Formats: sequence, structure tokens, C-alpha cells
Amino acid sequence: MASAERTVAVIGLGNIGAPVAVRLRSAGSRVLAFDLRRRVVAELAGEHDLEAVEDIGAVAGAETIVTILPTGVQVAETFDALASDLRRGALWIDMSSSAPAHTLALGRRAAQHGIRVVDAPLSGGVRRAWDGALTVMVGGDDDAVDAAMPFLQAVGSSVQRTGPLGSGHAMKALNNGVAAAGLVAAGEALTVATRFGIDPKVFVEVINLSTGRNVATERKLPEHVLPRRFDSGFGLSLMVKDITIACELADHERTPAEVLHRVLGVCRQAQRSFDADRDHTEVVSWLLAERADESVVPAALPEADPV
Repeated sequence: MASAERTVAVIGLGNIGAPVAVRLRSAGSRVLAFDLRRRVVAELAGEHDLEAVEDIGAVAGAETIVTILPTGVQVAETFDALASDLRRGALWIDMSSSAPAHTLALGRRAAQHGIRVVDAPLSGGVRRAWDGALTVMVGGDDDAVDAAMPFLQAVGSSVQRTGPLGSGHAMKALNNGVAAAGLVAAGEALTVATRFGIDPKVFVEVINLSTGRNVATERKLPEHVLPRRFDSGFGLSLMVKDITIACELADHERTPAEVLHRVLGVCRQAQRSFDADRDHTEVVSWLLAERADESVVPAALPEADPV
């Protein structure tokens, strides 16, 4: 449990940042909450006993600062805006899905100001964020990670040390790349099944009783795609960003990653087809729509080889 004596500032109150701030408050920390959307801050603070902050400079005195922002560039800009006023020895926990290169650069700049940095991206989705049941992937020096552990345990049921600074963000990008591959593969298979005349609900049920099951078939298809709600809370643009990071990491390590690059291409095509950012599960609706003008059942199946 985080100590009630500690003040933690949470910057970024989106779909994951909001429940993280609430979980930290429930664990006993004094929580300063900041987001550019002042109404969101005011409503969340009023409901959950947080301290709303309108001027980001007011968070500089906190012992611990948590960032949950869309990109590592925004994290770096936030740090630079606060750097001269941060207290020496403060702990900066970046729970965003940032590029490892940005994280390492942040660590170098922070060290010049006597600030410790850990990267601690999260996985599990909005529902598990409110339940405090996320997986936390944390990278950084042992002393900094130890200092961050009470806060990480307040938001996650599983805290996994991944190695030095930047490794948490590398792990998150690779995880999301694998998750995206599963979603695209499930969407393509669902499209084939639908064209052949298999009921989508039957397809999902059978897959989930078989070896093809994954998080997309177990949760995303039945909860968000088949009911056509597309409301997982994770945007397609964020998924594209994370797969891009994973591909760039593979390229940097001179490691072929043909599947990840192909998945990235599919997701970018889907992204370009929409007039605004959509939930990432809408990749499946795009796959289905791309083939909507084709026959439901193929004109002829290939003949089986004689036994």
C-alpha cells in the first residue's frame, strides 16, 4: 500500500489514467490530478477525493509523478516544462506506452536534475484498470523500481520487472504487437468463416474451445465486435503507434519481423479508411466491410486430393 504521507501527481486522466489515479488514492496517497480537460479533472476529483490541479506547474513539488500520456514525445515535453521546479530525488513513473528510445533520453535528462525514472506501462484494459488488476511491466534501476513498487502494486495485480530503463516500454510495444496480430488474424478468419456461411457466434464459440483461441477471440470479438459496440476504450491510433514502436524496435535490433510489419500495414489501411479515430476493435469491421461486395459462399471449393 502507498503511504498516506506521500503525494503523487497523475498527469493524464484518460481511459486508463483516471482509474489509476483513483486506485492510488484508494491505496492511501494524496493524489494531485492534472489533465488538459479541466471538466474531466473536476468531475473525477469530486467523485473520488482527488485534488484537481489547473496549472501543471503545481505538481512539481510532488515526491512522485506519474505520466499516462499518448506518446513519449508528450512525456518528454511535460518533463521539460517541469524540470527546473522538480524536487531533487523525486520519482518519475511513466505509465504511458512510449518508445524505448524516448524513455532512455528522458532518463538521461532526468538524471541531470537528480530525478529517478522508471518506465511502467500497463496492460489489461479499462475494466481491469478500475479493478486494480492490470499487468505492470517495469524497467529501471533496482532502487528506483523498489521505490515505485507501492504505487505499481496499487494499480496492478501483477508487477513484472523487465530489466533496465526502457525495457518496460519495449515489452509493452511487443505485447501490443502480438495482441494486434491476434486481432487481425481473428478478424481475417471471421471474415472467411462469414463468407462461407458459418455463423459468427458459432465461429467464436468453436475457436474458444480450440487451439486458435486468444484474447481477441475470448474477449474482443464477443464483447466488442459481434455486438457492434466497438467500445474497448483503446483507440486504433494508439494501437498503430504501439505496433510502429514494436516494428522500429525490431528494425533497430536488426531482427526480421515480417508478421508485425504486415499487421501494421493492415491497421494503417483500416485507419486511413475511417474519417476519425476509432476503437481498435473496428479493424475487424473494416476487414468485413472490405469483402462485403463479394459472394458469401465461394463459387467452388478446391477439390480434395484423392485418398
